[in-house]
Formats: sequence, structure tokens, C-alpha cells
Amino acid sequence: MDGCRVNGVGKTSTIAKLANYFKSQGKNVLLTAADTFRSAAFEQIDHFAKLMDIPIVHHQRYSDPGLLFMTALKSNS
Repeated sequence: MDGCRVNGVGKTSTIAKLANYFKSQGKNVLLTAADTFRSAAFEQIDHFAKLMDIPIVHHQRYSDPGLLFMTALKSNS
């Protein structure tokens, strides 16, 4: 799922809720923190991942989001 929209409208919270829903349905869920430019992006999604016991893939801040997605795809296969 792509979370590209206007700032402050609840994208990360919605993604976390959907991840939790799919997990409760028995699906395999992996979160990817690819918003490498927003200062609290990783901390917010990491908080949700820990609360819901869902694995997360991330890189350092300002890293290449494309590389991050490739890493996530490889880790989930």
C-alpha cells in the first residue's frame, strides 16, 4: 500500500490499522518505513510495529527509498 498524500491526515495511523487488520486475518504483514525525509516517520511506524508485533524494514534517514523497498521485498520472500 502506498501512503503518499497530504501531511497530517493520518496516513501512518491508517497503514498501521490496516496492517493490524490483515495480521488478525492470518496474513503475513511486513511494514516498510520508506518516508526517509520526514523527521518522525520511522519513529511513528516503528512504534506501531512494536505495539502490534509486526516486522519492519527500514534504513537510515535520507537513504534511497527504492533500495529500501527492494530490501523489504527480498526479506519477505
